[in-house]
Amino acid sequence: MAIKYSVPREMYARLTRLAGDRLIVSTASEEEWLDNIIELGWQLYLCSSPPYLYQTSTDRRMRDYTDLAFKGDHARARRCADSLNPVREAFKRSVRRRNSTLIRNTGKNCSDRQAPMSAVPCSS
Repeated sequence: MAIKYSVPREMYARLTRLAGDRLIVSTASEEEWLDNIIELGWQLYLCSSPPYLYQTSTDRRMRDYTDLAFKGDHARARRCADSLNPVREAFKRSVRRRNSTLIRNTGKNCSDRQAPMSAVPCSS
């Protein structure tokens, strides 16, 4: 099962516990992905734009921290995931700026998103 719309984390954490191994639960929140691997045993990331917007062919930190977490190296995975905080913040600023410009010009909200890239890989 995939949750398409944003809901509070506790809702899908509870669903994960209730479903056990009968369902694969996932959501598209990159910011919660590492916690969901570590705390809920998640194995599947519901596709959304961050893997494509936050990474390049030489900077694959989301993949790096995912692989580290799957291997049980949670401390290194956390450091790697945390290194994406400036990218996440720039992404949020970009979306807010686009939305405010679009709303000011058209009265409509913008769902087109684009994030700046960074180049500090976390892999060993």
